[in-house]
Amino acid sequence: MAYKGLKIKVGTADAYDTVTKYGIYVQSFPYIPVPVKAKNISSQSWYDQNGDDDYIPSVLYYDPISITIPFVVKGYLSVVTPNIKAFLSELRSAIFSFYDVLAKEGRQSCIVEEYPQEASVLTLVGLPITVEEIEQQPVCVVFNVKIKINDPVTNIQL
Repeated sequence: MAYKGLKIKVGTADAYDTVTKYGIYVQSFPYIPVPVKAKNISSQSWYDQNGDDDYIPSVLYYDPISITIPFVVKGYLSVVTPNIKAFLSELRSAIFSFYDVLAKEGRQSCIVEEYPQEASVLTLVGLPITVEEIEQQPVCVVFNVKIKINDPVTNIQL
């Protein structure tokens, strides 16, 4: 069930809500796990000893993590399609930050890792409109965006 927007801050621009700017809702927000894989642990395996001889530094750094966020937008294809294209174009233009108000999760240093080409388009019951002599039914479009989080540690607010 789509219930909210996502606050996004692209580059140095002001943060905005995806519902207010593009009419795009978050269908469900994924759980963001704690960072799993440390980057700077060196290990030596000695043949005459059990296990490994690991060096754990005083400050740990972590590999990035990826999440997939499903988005939903309702309206007419003549409006929905340009809004989705503009939204994805803006996210791809720079490093961005996001914050989910209900989940109280936010991350910075993010990029769009993948935008799957498939999207679900459901025709809704409602009054059709005529745009450029073409009758259009209201639709609901569901699409996913895979985001790479380069700073998996810092939880931010926008």
